[in-house]
Amino acid sequence: MNQSLWIQIIARTMVSFVAATSITACIPKTVKSAPTCLTPETKHVDQAFEQARKSLSNRACYYQFDTVHSQLIEIAQGDPSKDNKKRFYDFYQWITDQGIISKNQSKMLFTRYFTTQFSNALPDNQNTCSHRSTKETMVRNLAQEMKYKKVGLQDIIGNRDLYFRAVSKHNDLVFLIETTMLACNT
Repeated sequence: MNQSLWIQIIARTMVSFVAATSITACIPKTVKSAPTCLTPETKHVDQAFEQARKSLSNRACYYQFDTVHSQLIEIAQGDPSKDNKKRFYDFYQWITDQGIISKNQSKMLFTRYFTTQFSNALPDNQNTCSHRSTKETMVRNLAQEMKYKKVGLQDIIGNRDLYFRAVSKHNDLVFLIETTMLACNT
């Protein structure tokens, strides 16, 4: 092959390349914008739950669950109602159905705020005396759970009777822990 044939092949290749590049440069490119993961901003409870569902419907916003949940708790405290218990129950069911949290996490959140039960109060095994070293931690965990119950039962649903029933159970559990550990020391 002679040199002029090579030059022609290279020139045609270059022209084809430039033409192809020019054509693709004119095609509009669709740029996906980042999803809008907004937290509820309204003080109206129903609208806040609606905004939360809208935001969390987008998979890219699942990471915002804790923030959205905290906002809903705060907004519901500003408008106590027995209906809030059902709103949260339905919301926890919905986020479980969406795959954002597990069924166990959903149950734990509902129990933490809206029932008089204490979920992690006592050790699961029967050998309670083996937990003497964690007594203070158990009592602290009960106190923390009691704070959540105050928020849920009293501040969000406005049910002082349920709240005081939880206080009574809390006191009974602390007494049980204290007396059991005392018996273990003898």
